[in-house]
Amino acid sequence: MTAPTRTRMARAGLAGLAAAVLGTAPTPSAADEFPEVGRIETSLSRGVSTQREVQALLGVPDGIGNSVFPPDYRRHDVWFYEDIELLGMTTEGEITKVGVRQQILLVFFHDGRFDGFAWSSSTLPGDVK
Repeated sequence: MTAPTRTRMARAGLAGLAAAVLGTAPTPSAADEFPEVGRIETSLSRGVSTQREVQALLGVPDGIGNSVFPPDYRRHDVWFYEDIELLGMTTEGEITKVGVRQQILLVFFHDGRFDGFAWSSSTLPGDVK
């Protein structure tokens, strides 16, 4: 199989996958916030809320880990939540561009109690609300 044939086959496969995904799911707005981020500050209390309460609000985490940050260098348990969305796909000549937005939510615990969170998105600043 020649390189141009492989390229066409790869593009066709990617286009088919994207069409299947986009055809069955709503196209999200690039400014949609990670689910439940807005409720964290009103529903959870730092130093009081338990891991069970966090799980009731956010669901089961996608991963877990640990962290140590200055200035206090306390060990924190960290829960990891991830949201990846296909925003669209365009083809220009031989190049296929796939728009993807990835959001990450880290929830920190100290001694089993909620101690804060960090949220980030790959959405460009001009795309946020």
